[in-house]
Amino acid sequence: MDGRKATELMLTALDIEQSNYRIGQSKIFFKAGVLARLEEDRDVKLTEIVVKFQSFARGYLARK
Repeated sequence: MDGRKATELMLTALDIEQSNYRIGQSKIFFKAGVLARLEEDRDVKLTEIVVKFQSFARGYLARK
C-alpha cells in the first residue's frame, strides 16, 4: 500500500468528506475549519488517554 492510499483510508475513517481536502504529492490541503476540528478531536482523545493512565498509576501507587 502506498502513502496516498493509506492517507485516503485514514481520512475516510475520520469521516471527513472528500470535498473538504485535497491530497497533493507530499501534503494534504484542508479547507478552512477542518484542521481545527481534527486538532480538537486529537486533544480530546489525548486527554482521555492521559486521564486513564493517571488513574491506573494512582491506583497502582495506592495499592502499593
